[in-house]
Amino acid sequence: MLSPALALPLFLAPADPPADTWQAHEAECRRLEDGAPAAERGASLVAAGDACRRAFETVPNEPDAIGRRSFFVFEAHRLYQLAHDAGSEAGLCADARVLDTFAAQLAALKPSERRHDRRDVARMRAQVEACLLYTSPSPRDGLLSRM
Repeated sequence: MLSPALALPLFLAPADPPADTWQAHEAECRRLEDGAPAAERGASLVAAGDACRRAFETVPNEPDAIGRRSFFVFEAHRLYQLAHDAGSEAGLCADARVLDTFAAQLAALKPSERRHDRRDVARMRAQVEACLLYTSPSPRDGLLSRM
């Protein structure tokens, strides 16, 4: 049996936060972005974007959820675009999916709510679509269209 002097600190010690919370994913996003080595910058930025996307997906439904989700979707997009600029195309499809998911959530709101987010998501989605078209295989030659 544990003595009360030993049991109390164990009982009061903070538990590690669950791994699947938006806070844990946000911390992972920051860590991956900040610690990206130059040689692996594109892959690290995709991983950071994925962590921000997971943060977006794990925000619980509460009064300020849409604002928090807005932050994470725009952070994920920024990181995926930085990864694309660094030569990694791996995040483009994930970028398109998270933007589409957020657009659907915005569509469920009143038309007067979050107008700037709606405009920004539409602009970003068009940007991603252009990147996806640019990197898609050409039906004529089976090669990447930019080759």
